[in-house]
Amino acid sequence: EDVLWDRDPADRAHADQWMDWMQTTLAPDFYELFWSSVRIPAERQKPQAIADAARRLRAHYAVVERQLAAKPYLLGERLSMADIVIGATLYRYYEMPIERPGLAGIHGWYQRLIARPAYRTHVMVSFEELRGNAAG
Repeated sequence: EDVLWDRDPADRAHADQWMDWMQTTLAPDFYELFWSSVRIPAERQKPQAIADAARRLRAHYAVVERQLAAKPYLLGERLSMADIVIGATLYRYYEMPIERPGLAGIHGWYQRLIARPAYRTHVMVSFEELRGNAAG
């Protein structure tokens, strides 16, 4: 059965943990990096702030990479809600003008997500209108 929200409460709890982690740990640094490297016009960008945010985000993705060791998706053999909420950040991560050293496991996971038509349709959406378009 291909379901995103498992019937077993214990399995759902694992997905909940990852969704909470995304919201409280990964998202703040992800959005800071996106804002700093994409939204702020190039002439107002601060390279050190971008590098610092990228380093913090890479450290968060390293946690995800360890979770992906020896399995294709965060909770095992099939896509879950955990993959959706964290995986949705990868398109913009790979499109930001930053260096992305290492994290081969994350890149492999991203390739598996890209292979899914729904990911390509709903996540891989252009954000060109946001580039350099920060008010203030």
